[in-house]
Amino acid sequence: MGDGDITTLMVCNLPPRQGVEKFLEEIDKQGFAKTYDLIYKPKSTRPYRGVVFINFIMPEFATAFARVFEDFAFPEAKWGKAYTQPAHRQGYAAQLMYYNRLGSDDAGTLLTFRSEVYTSDGLPLISL
Repeated sequence: MGDGDITTLMVCNLPPRQGVEKFLEEIDKQGFAKTYDLIYKPKSTRPYRGVVFINFIMPEFATAFARVFEDFAFPEAKWGKAYTQPAHRQGYAAQLMYYNRLGSDDAGTLLTFRSEVYTSDGLPLISL
């Protein structure tokens, strides 16, 4: 998979108690409002650092986000800076299917911002 195909990033080293709402507030403030369609924050097993997965509607938005948020210091961070890397599962549908397979005890927080997922042929794959 080339860099031009990457739409899903893992944002690492977030402030441990930072909720999804604060994360969205900060990324929107940096100019990324309406560029993403899915946010997934796994249930933390490591209380000293947070991780969020974010899927962008276009690879160009993911590339721009990675540039802005590489070594980004979130306001609540007491140590370290955030960094990004491509997620193992790429795309809205792959993230949603993974989340839906998790048990409720392991799920974490999922926010979606679209009503349908389409195949590459333009046919509806999943209706929400």
